[in-house]
Amino acid sequence: MIDEIFNYRESSLPAGEVNEEWENLSDEFEAMLTEEQVKMFHKLCDMQSDSTADEVKDAYIAGFKDGITLMTEVWDG
Repeated sequence: MIDEIFNYRESSLPAGEVNEEWENLSDEFEAMLTEEQVKMFHKLCDMQSDSTADEVKDAYIAGFKDGITLMTEVWDG
């Protein structure tokens, strides 16, 4: 159920802005690469993004569970 709450909420969150320094360095870096290397770089960036998204989801779930534990302790008080 926590996954469902997260997945529903995730679609309503505002998208973050791309860091301008990242954008500039990325463009400069890609200009030095072959087409095959650019594809590999994009794939690595996508993998990192997916990994970060998984970590955020895990942190959300852990925080949700911590909140429930805290409420239970206060209720039992």
